[in-house]
Amino acid sequence: MLKTSSLVRGAVACAAFLIAGSAFAEGTFTPEIGIAQTSGKNVRDIDGRSHDPALTAAFGYELDNGLGARVMTIGDFNVQTDLGPNDYRTFDNFIGVQATGKLALANTLNLRGGLGLGRSMLSGDGHELRTDGILSVGLQWRPASHYAMEVRFDRLTTTSTNVIGLQFQVPF
Repeated sequence: MLKTSSLVRGAVACAAFLIAGSAFAEGTFTPEIGIAQTSGKNVRDIDGRSHDPALTAAFGYELDNGLGARVMTIGDFNVQTDLGPNDYRTFDNFIGVQATGKLALANTLNLRGGLGLGRSMLSGDGHELRTDGILSVGLQWRPASHYAMEVRFDRLTTTSTNVIGLQFQVPF
């Protein structure tokens, strides 16, 4: 059985405290789903290329002042790599929490950022879990109160994985 590091437990506790503590404040819940492209030294497809498609998902809470938190996941979506045998390490997935912030640039345009922590799994010859930091920056377009899209860049620090994608969000 794997022991969760104290850093990950602390990050989860901080995110839970922020979300629970803000339950009495005005804010917005935001589920999101997206498509992305991963790249980096730990990303390899069956042809040896260093990029792969990915699916992303998150659920967050944002206060009216722009601060918030979210639980997020990034998963590799290369069926050939997932089903076939591979003798090299490759990025498989990331699950983590992130503190977020937003800066309004225009009426429907926001600059968003995030800093968080989670676990990345590398697959190949067995599985390897690594504690991974995540830095995010994105440009969000919110044309309606219950719909937004965001182009976001995520950097997983330990595994040196870059993720650029398009997120579809439904704030409520």
